[in-house]
Amino acid sequence: MSTHLSILFTVKRSKISSKGLVPIHLRVTVDGKRLEITTGRFIEPEKWCTDSGKVKGRSADVREINTYLDILRSRVYAIQKDLIQSGEIISVEEIRNKLSGVEDNKRLLLVIFNDHNVKMEQLVGNEYAKGTLVRYKSCYRHLRNFLRINYNISDIDISKVNLEFINNFEHYLRTKDENPCSNNSAVKYIKNLGKVIRICLANEWLDRDPLIGYKSKYTEVNRKFLDEAELRKIELKDFSIERIEIVRDMFVFSCYTGLSFIDVRNLTADNIGVGIDGRKWIFTARQKTKISSNIPLLEKAENILLKISMVGLRLLVYQENLCTALTQQEQNN
Repeated sequence: MSTHLSILFTVKRSKISSKGLVPIHLRVTVDGKRLEITTGRFIEPEKWCTDSGKVKGRSADVREINTYLDILRSRVYAIQKDLIQSGEIISVEEIRNKLSGVEDNKRLLLVIFNDHNVKMEQLVGNEYAKGTLVRYKSCYRHLRNFLRINYNISDIDISKVNLEFINNFEHYLRTKDENPCSNNSAVKYIKNLGKVIRICLANEWLDRDPLIGYKSKYTEVNRKFLDEAELRKIELKDFSIERIEIVRDMFVFSCYTGLSFIDVRNLTADNIGVGIDGRKWIFTARQKTKISSNIPLLEKAENILLKISMVGLRLLVYQENLCTALTQQEQNN
């Protein structure tokens, strides 16, 4: 089946700029279906020759524009030839994709990243923690905004992701206008992107790992620890807001058990039992590592559980969780 293809350059006189210039558009028609894209070139309306589809004049600027239009025309015909030789269907969609450097929608970075996130979400609670999924979704949003702001595109062919792209993304994370990332947060997001890149390498969608040569590393954080007197002050502090008091109690509970916020939040009555020494113990598994932990329930930690379980004048031990379901963000605030 023969395919009819025509190429035409036009100017959009209705889109004249404040400087009196109009954009030159490329119009490709395949079997009656039209594709129209901007060439990125602008001219004065009176300099356009409709018959020839070129700019009038002999100045250096005019010659540059006309040469560029000839190159675009040649590119379209070259794409047509490649499609014919490979036995593919010639369509305006294929021509648009190849002109923009997009060869296959299945190999677009954000498409692959989103597919990874969808599959991860199906495994939350089994192989992955919910917080891990949240971080990958956050990385996806940062990438989407980065592509829009830095490249003015909605996605990018995975083959175009190189070390320069990685470094530019990290720089964007550190300097973006709203909530710029710290060094460690930026490096973690690059690590998230790295997993998606490894998926592409495993599927042979990439010939080379673009992360080779990436230099950034985590900054060691010197964490300060509370001494006994400081912890005592926190325990005795009176708070007028019940939510803040609950957060304080959960923090102190973490201090006496060594459990992280998410592990405290996941604690249920089934995790409390009696050990071989006849005392109460916490029997649980860390959410992040899945490693079993047996922790003696000290008197102060048990008193906090009893206090929290009476919130709202009802025993919370009859509910699913022993501790109030505050989010990590609420606790940090």
